[in-house]
Order: sequence, then structure tokens, then C-alpha cells
Amino acid sequence: FLHRMDLQCQSLVASNIMKLKNIIISFLIVLLYNGCDKIEGPYREAVVVNDFCTTGIEDSIPSRKVLVEDYTGHLCGNCPAAGVYLNDTLKALYGHCLVVISVHAGFFAGTCPTAIACPGNQPSGSFTTDFTTPAGNAWNTFFGITGNPKGMINRIDYPGGTHSKALTAWSSAVASELAKPVNAKVEITNTFNVASNSVNIAVKSDFLEDLPGDYKLQVVITEDNLIDWQVWYFHTPEFVPDYVHHHVLRDVVNSTWGEDIATGGVTAGTSVTKNYTKNLNSTWIADECNIVAFIYKSDTYEVIEVSEKAVK
Repeated sequence: FLHRMDLQCQSLVASNIMKLKNIIISFLIVLLYNGCDKIEGPYREAVVVNDFCTTGIEDSIPSRKVLVEDYTGHLCGNCPAAGVYLNDTLKALYGHCLVVISVHAGFFAGTCPTAIACPGNQPSGSFTTDFTTPAGNAWNTFFGITGNPKGMINRIDYPGGTHSKALTAWSSAVASELAKPVNAKVEITNTFNVASNSVNIAVKSDFLEDLPGDYKLQVVITEDNLIDWQVWYFHTPEFVPDYVHHHVLRDVVNSTWGEDIATGGVTAGTSVTKNYTKNLNSTWIADECNIVAFIYKSDTYEVIEVSEKAVK
């Protein structure tokens, strides 16, 4: 009996030591890494999503969709936790109602060995892929994005200074935006040309309500499931050679800031269709590429509706 009691005491002491060790490690994490935003969680909220979110099939009643721009970089060690949360939790929860663009830009998006953010002890030949784009760099500068990971949810709260949101604010902002009434619909039709490795794109923008102000249409191309290097703090290994990069911004289709589709207000029932042809880079995998189109207010940059459609 005494022997069993002694074993139980030893087990209890070991358990408490392990808990204390975990607390100390967590505290050190907070102190050591202040170059990127801190990741805490979980943040998933219990919400009800409609049939479109689950199936992607639009019925006679348009569904509201929300754009999340994830500003990230392959040298940002805290960014993978945000990417996993965005894609495995928020995207899994909201499905087709959530459209994601991952924008590689800024301090942590440079390439090694010349980038200032390179750790210095990274494996030879790693982090040489340049995921940045001229448009992504321009957005990053214009919106003043610093301290990745940061996100913009429909670009709300610009220019008040709170538009660049930490991970802890993403879930509530997405839920709030999805709860707003639908006042526009964006429909994308893609026709892929294998011979020319290009896609013909038709974007139809329907305004469902009378709206004041001026509006622009932005069309971009993204690529999913890109396998490449990523720094990942407190992960084994820290330098991940086969990290899966999702929804990566590859290029714009109709210029960095899109184009005007309504000026001086718009009336309900107004419909505007724009047609484009986009040649794919030979290194892109067409089966993983998507066209993303969104309408935004010219003055505040707030996105009022977004849509996404596979290239093929």
C-alpha cells in the first residue's frame, strides 16, 4: 500500500512539474517573439451558415460572402498558426461564404540569403521563392500593414487605423460582416484554354439595392496548395520544407486597384459585365488557380461583395 501511495505521489509531482514547465514555456514565448503578432486560440464561434456556404450552389436568394486578406510571409514564424486557423477553422466553418487571399508582402516576405528577416541558420537553398507581387506590395504599403500575421476583413474600418487586424479579431469581424444584408452579387464565369494556357473571364456585377457613392471592381488570380519553405516557430522542424501555402495572390487581372463600375451612386437592378483574358504563368498549376473578384467602395475601400471561381 505504501509503495502504491509513493508511486501516486511521484506521479502527482511529475504532473505538476510538467504543468509548471508548460506555463514557463508559454511565458517565454510571449517575451521572446515580438516581431510578429502573437497567436492565441482557439477563436471559433458557433454560428449558423446557409446552404450556399456548405454546397457552393447559389439559389434564387443571393448569399453574402466575405473577403479575408491574410498578409503573411514565408519568413514569419508566427504566420503558420494564423494560416492553419484561417484555413482549417474559419474556412472549414464558413466554407464558400469565406473567400481568402494570402498576400505575401513586407518584411517577412523577402528571399534568402539577402533578406534582412532571414534567420541566418536556414538550410542552404531555402526560402528562395519570391511569392510577392507588385499589387500585393502596393496594398501592403498603402494599408500600412506591419507585424505579420495581419488580416483585413472586407477592408472594414479603413482609414480609421483598425483595418489591419490581429488574428484575435478575425472571427468576430467575419461573423459581423456575414450578418449584414446582401446588396450586391458577383458572378464569375471562366473558360480555360489549354492550348494557350489562358483563361477567359466574365465578371457580372449586380447591384441589388440603391447605393450612394462610387464603386470599383477588382479581379485577381490566386493559387492554392503551393508546397515550399516556411519558418514555423515552436514546430519541429522550425524550417519546414514542405509547408502548404494556401490562396496565394499570384497577380491582378485588371490592374492594382481595379476599375470603376459605378460612379455617382447606383440604382437597384443595375448590372455590369466585364470580360478579361488572363495568361497563366508557366509555373502556375491551372488546376489550383482561382479567380477572385470583389466590388469595393472607391472612397473607403470597403468590400461590399466578393466571389471566387476555379480557373478550370
